[in-house]
Amino acid sequence: PVDLSCVPFVCTVTNRLDQTNNLDVILVPLLDRMKVLEVSGYVSEEKVVIADKYLGPQAKEASGSKEAEVVLELSMIDALIKYYC
Repeated sequence: PVDLSCVPFVCTVTNRLDQTNNLDVILVPLLDRMKVLEVSGYVSEEKVVIADKYLGPQAKEASGSKEAEVVLELSMIDALIKYYC
């Protein structure tokens, strides 16, 4: 037998819009033995940078419009974040 009593385990749960408490998906006996750490998500300014530097170019390449002159204005990104994310 292997003693796992001193081995740390990591479990992640992501909040979704349709569920208020995703900890409900973890069995109570397991949850009783866990330390729950709540970590906030990205703030709007961080989301803008991620969209501008990574998601925009990635979407252009995936859609085959990498060479096309497509401008994704920061105001458009802000609107997407505010009303969608």
